[in-house]
Amino acid sequence: MSQLSEQSYEYFDILSDVKHPVAWSVNDYPRTTGRYFDIHVGLELGIVLRGSSKRLYSDCTFTATRGDMWLVGLWEPHGMQVVRKNTRHLVLGLLPEFLDLNDPYASCDWLDFFRAAPRDRIRVSSEADRKFVLQIANRIVDLLNSKNPHWLVRLRILLQELLLYFADKQPGGTNKNETASFSDRQTLLPALLMFENNPHANITVADAARASHMSRSKFSEMFRKTMGVPFAKYCQRRRLAGAMRDLQSTDLKLLAIAQRWGFSDAPHLVRTFKAATKQTPQAFRLGAQAHPVQTLPFGAPKMPHADKN
Repeated sequence: MSQLSEQSYEYFDILSDVKHPVAWSVNDYPRTTGRYFDIHVGLELGIVLRGSSKRLYSDCTFTATRGDMWLVGLWEPHGMQVVRKNTRHLVLGLLPEFLDLNDPYASCDWLDFFRAAPRDRIRVSSEADRKFVLQIANRIVDLLNSKNPHWLVRLRILLQELLLYFADKQPGGTNKNETASFSDRQTLLPALLMFENNPHANITVADAARASHMSRSKFSEMFRKTMGVPFAKYCQRRRLAGAMRDLQSTDLKLLAIAQRWGFSDAPHLVRTFKAATKQTPQAFRLGAQAHPVQTLPFGAPKMPHADKN
């Protein structure tokens, strides 16, 4: 099976650089690992190319083996644990706009696959499914190796082909009139920037609605439909992401991190952190220090390749 060379690993700032809407990595794990949790801005789509790992969400856990795949939404707490030696993952981080293009002929909302509750997302259920997923994964890896000038377009087509395969297996379908759109996210941008500029502040739904020039009810409905979670839940996830980064990269005390990211006190941060990750901030920090190469930093500048320990 082909794989990306070390020189082909790329990490782009997918939070702000729309010219580079994709981050990718092929990660090798020669040994089993402990649990690792993360939150990042990009959508995530991963495929197990070899071996086995547990995928961990706040409301469910499942074991993914060769040919299985997983999805992660925006700022969604998630984790993984490699449970078999010599495991390999293909992982893609995607700016939502990469998939969510205005297509008057499409009846499928691509982001709905990522907005669904983790337990309701795509699952490989047969050998035919597994074979198809691995075929797409091999084509993606070959494409990333090819340096094709149209690789972004080709990658989008491959991902849509993958998602449509599973959409065809589901009864009913997505009602286009009820789906969110890129223009909706642009309308919500003032509220999102309001939070990003003041992550420690207690920004209410009313504050966010005023910033977006909408009524509170209309804003709440649009935000939930577009982002997949209510505004308060989104802010909590974003604060957790900031706290995780501080736990990984600084020696700040819990109280300082809590204040920096808008938690009322250190116990509040601990409770929220444990609810999302099933571990304490202290345990997360120790794990990150012991295994610093396990993270795939979507939204970070270009970095050395990961997971070659």
